[in-house]
Amino acid sequence: MKSTPFQKDLDRAVDFVNKRLGKSPVIEYPIQKPQIGAILGTGWKNSLQLNPIFVQIPLKDIPGFEMLDELEGHDRILQIGLVGDRLCVVLLGRVHMNEAPPSNEDVFRMVRLQVELLIALGAETIILTNAAGSLRESIVPGTIVIIDGFLRHEAGVMPLVAGEFVQADSVLDNKLRIEIVDSVARVQFPRAVLLGAFVMTRGPDIESIYEKEYMAQMHNSVMCVGMSTLPETLVCAHHKMKVLAISCISNGMYEWPSHEEVLRRLTTYAPDNEKLLRETILSIPVCAGLVVG
Repeated sequence: MKSTPFQKDLDRAVDFVNKRLGKSPVIEYPIQKPQIGAILGTGWKNSLQLNPIFVQIPLKDIPGFEMLDELEGHDRILQIGLVGDRLCVVLLGRVHMNEAPPSNEDVFRMVRLQVELLIALGAETIILTNAAGSLRESIVPGTIVIIDGFLRHEAGVMPLVAGEFVQADSVLDNKLRIEIVDSVARVQFPRAVLLGAFVMTRGPDIESIYEKEYMAQMHNSVMCVGMSTLPETLVCAHHKMKVLAISCISNGMYEWPSHEEVLRRLTTYAPDNEKLLRETILSIPVCAGLVVG
């Protein structure tokens, strides 16, 4: 992978996780590195079950993340385990750019480090998920939007440094989009699945109706709005990763449910979302050589 401005933090984090993996009683070590990484956003924690789980570490225990606070809806746990025969490294919950003022270097570093940790541990494909608000009356809660591009509305600072001239859309991999579309048919996914653009706003304040209507007019491909995923995709672009980015619509165009209601809805969607994610992961080509004890 390419260099990072937080290389020392990344090296310490990778060493910490690898030592924990080496002590796992259920896996022969050294093993093939995880080739698929995932960051599961708000309400997605039950939408990807690893079995067995070889390593499970609270993110705050990993060097570089000591400053991390709690955030409702985000357990922020790193897991390494199997989805079928695919070795995956997964973050249950993400770090957002809006968790501190824009000048806060700790949050800037952790947003970047969460992605680079997955890459340094071996991931070549990154799956990013989020909960998003609809920007079309016809797009109802429960709809899955496969993101094919980004727009910004007061999105704020991104976790890049001088000279990192990258474009997020360039790593949204078309083959991965085809894989998830094919998986929709194979698992007989019961809800709508669309392809379109995601608008990022910094948050944590919720967009007003006027802002939603404004964002809906930004482009005819705009489908939804949220407070994440673009920063992680930009980091992936710097490292030339393949990315699959997915939104699950948690609220309609003209509704503002409580955070508790959003989590309740996403919990009801989780079983079907899990089938779709699992089938998609199993369809992603990876190198052979997994050694399980």
